[in-house]
Amino acid sequence: MMTWAPGILIGVSSVPSICAHLQAVEYYTLTINNHYGKFIGVPCNSYKSFKNNSCTVTGPNVTMGFDLEESITPEDDNKGRPRKYYLDTTDNYPYVKYSI
Repeated sequence: MMTWAPGILIGVSSVPSICAHLQAVEYYTLTINNHYGKFIGVPCNSYKSFKNNSCTVTGPNVTMGFDLEESITPEDDNKGRPRKYYLDTTDNYPYVKYSI
Protein backbone atom coordinates (compact mmCIF):
# COMPACT_ATOMS: atom_id res chain seq x y z
CA MET A 1 0.00 0.00 0.00
CA MET A 2 1.32 3.46 -0.81
CA THR A 3 0.31 6.97 0.09
CA TRP A 4 -0.60 9.25 -2.80
CA ALA A 5 -1.09 12.30 -0.64
CA PRO A 6 -1.21 12.79 3.12
CA GLY A 7 -4.22 10.95 4.48
CA ILE A 8 -4.98 9.10 1.22
CA LEU A 9 -3.94 5.47 0.77
CA ILE A 10 -3.79 3.75 -2.62
CA GLY A 11 -3.81 0.02 -3.28
CA VAL A 12 -6.64 -1.52 -1.25
CA SER A 13 -9.64 -0.79 -3.47
CA SER A 14 -10.88 1.76 -5.95
CA VAL A 15 -12.37 3.90 -3.16
CA PRO A 16 -9.02 5.41 -2.12
CA SER A 17 -8.19 6.04 -5.77
CA ILE A 18 -11.45 7.94 -6.22
CA CYS A 19 -10.70 9.80 -2.99
CA ALA A 20 -7.32 10.83 -4.43
CA HIS A 21 -8.93 12.23 -7.57
CA LEU A 22 -11.47 14.16 -5.51
CA GLN A 23 -8.63 15.52 -3.39
CA ALA A 24 -6.96 16.83 -6.56
CA VAL A 25 -10.16 18.74 -7.37
CA GLU A 26 -10.15 20.24 -3.88
CA TYR A 27 -6.50 21.29 -4.25
CA TYR A 28 -7.27 23.00 -7.56
CA THR A 29 -10.31 24.75 -6.10
CA LEU A 30 -8.14 26.13 -3.30
CA THR A 31 -5.80 27.67 -5.89
CA ILE A 32 -8.58 29.85 -7.30
CA ASN A 33 -9.22 31.97 -4.20
CA ASN A 34 -6.25 31.00 -2.12
CA HIS A 35 -5.79 33.20 0.94
CA TYR A 36 -3.37 30.74 2.56
CA GLY A 37 -0.50 30.83 0.08
CA LYS A 38 0.26 29.10 -3.19
CA PHE A 39 1.06 25.47 -3.90
CA ILE A 40 4.62 25.49 -5.28
CA GLY A 41 5.78 22.73 -7.64
CA VAL A 42 9.46 21.85 -7.96
CA PRO A 43 10.83 20.54 -11.29
CA CYS A 44 12.23 17.04 -10.88
CA ASN A 45 12.73 13.85 -12.90
CA SER A 46 10.90 11.59 -10.45
CA TYR A 47 8.95 11.57 -7.22
CA LYS A 48 11.70 9.49 -5.62
CA SER A 49 14.31 12.14 -6.50
CA PHE A 50 12.01 14.86 -5.18
CA LYS A 51 11.57 13.07 -1.85
CA ASN A 52 15.35 12.50 -1.60
CA ASN A 53 16.12 16.18 -2.37
CA SER A 54 18.14 15.07 -5.39
CA CYS A 55 16.40 16.85 -8.28
CA THR A 56 18.78 17.62 -11.13
CA VAL A 57 16.30 19.34 -13.44
CA THR A 58 16.92 23.04 -13.89
CA GLY A 59 14.12 25.49 -14.26
CA PRO A 60 11.82 27.64 -12.20
CA ASN A 61 9.43 26.39 -9.58
CA VAL A 62 5.82 26.86 -10.64
CA THR A 63 2.53 27.65 -8.95
CA MET A 64 0.13 24.72 -9.15
CA GLY A 65 -3.43 25.23 -10.32
CA PHE A 66 -5.25 28.33 -11.43
CA ASP A 67 -2.14 30.57 -11.57
CA LEU A 68 0.07 28.06 -13.40
CA GLU A 69 0.37 30.05 -16.62
CA GLU A 70 1.50 33.15 -14.73
CA SER A 71 4.40 31.25 -13.18
CA ILE A 72 5.86 29.88 -16.43
CA THR A 73 8.05 32.32 -18.33
CA PRO A 74 7.74 32.50 -22.14
CA GLU A 75 11.39 31.45 -22.42
CA ASP A 76 10.76 28.28 -20.40
CA ASP A 77 7.47 27.55 -22.16
CA ASN A 78 9.08 27.78 -25.61
CA LYS A 79 11.58 25.01 -24.87
CA GLY A 80 8.85 22.52 -25.77
CA ARG A 81 9.93 19.74 -23.46
CA PRO A 82 7.65 17.88 -21.09
CA ARG A 83 7.89 18.88 -17.45
CA LYS A 84 7.26 17.09 -14.19
CA TYR A 85 6.68 19.06 -11.01
CA TYR A 86 6.24 17.72 -7.49
CA LEU A 87 5.06 19.22 -4.23
CA ASP A 88 4.21 18.14 -0.72
CA THR A 89 0.91 18.83 0.98
CA THR A 90 -0.22 18.63 4.59
CA ASP A 91 -2.91 16.39 6.10
CA ASN A 92 -5.19 19.28 6.96
CA TYR A 93 -6.96 22.15 5.24
CA PRO A 94 -5.71 24.28 3.50
CA TYR A 95 -3.07 21.62 2.62
CA VAL A 96 -0.38 24.14 1.59
CA LYS A 97 2.98 22.97 2.96
CA TYR A 98 5.47 25.30 1.28
CA SER A 99 4.23 28.59 -0.02
CA ILE A 100 5.17 32.00 -1.34
